[in-house]
Amino acid sequence: MGWRSAAAGMLLVLSGCQGAREPQDRFADPRFNTSQDEVRVCPGPSTVPGIDVSYYQGTIDWNQVAGAPAGYKFAITRINDGSFMDPQFGRNWGEIQRVGLIRGAYQFWEPNDDPTYQANIVINAVGQLGAGDLPVTLDVEWTTGTPTATDIQTWVNLVTQGTGKTPIIYTAVGYWNQYFTTEFGNLPLWVANYNVTCPTVPSSWSDWVFWQPNGALVPGISGNVDQDVFNGTLADLQAFAGAVNTNGCSGSQVTACGNFGCACADAQCNGGFCPGTGCNTTSTNNCAAF
Repeated sequence: MGWRSAAAGMLLVLSGCQGAREPQDRFADPRFNTSQDEVRVCPGPSTVPGIDVSYYQGTIDWNQVAGAPAGYKFAITRINDGSFMDPQFGRNWGEIQRVGLIRGAYQFWEPNDDPTYQANIVINAVGQLGAGDLPVTLDVEWTTGTPTATDIQTWVNLVTQGTGKTPIIYTAVGYWNQYFTTEFGNLPLWVANYNVTCPTVPSSWSDWVFWQPNGALVPGISGNVDQDVFNGTLADLQAFAGAVNTNGCSGSQVTACGNFGCACADAQCNGGFCPGTGCNTTSTNNCAAF
């Protein structure tokens, strides 16, 4: 995840850092473009757009992302890859929430690393997830070593307990089906399959929750960015993220008001509830007029 230039090559080797081996250009990799008619699962009548990012996207202007014409409603940011801790995670994690997007986090799985060590990194990074936070995603794809069901299950158990939400698996059929058949089909699937109208799902699943279909330019971010879709309505996404309403507002109203940098109260945006520096004059006026 986190789109990178093909010119950089397939694997990242960071000088002095171990574990940062996340593939840099999935869209040029045929393993992510594999498609088989008999296991394709098309999106439903409604989908919700979002993105996923890492430090490869640099310092992101999240206000611009939230106001983009594409109407992004969620964003997922990388925690780490092995011993390499993503230097933008902390900022992205806070900013995604501040601008009113549903937020999520992912960890790039390293089969040669201890699963408990990797799970503890996740738990320390996000803690107990709150209402409106997506479950953490385990990014299982091309890297060194061989993934095992035992190690992944250890990670799943620890992260479920430590964050309070059952994790998501991100993978692609060309990788997953080399090692697994039916394992982890009870977990939500985020499938990577590019340049198709209906993604191919790995053998463990019969459906998907998220799909990463391509990359695109996004306001506020330099270079191409992974595009993602949630398979359902905005209300479905909010329910999946456990969004709750305590101020007389629907989930969609909370999200819409958050896009102006404000909170929702009594079913309308209210500048008086704007959080901190997010409540500038323009935001206050926008909220008051909502």
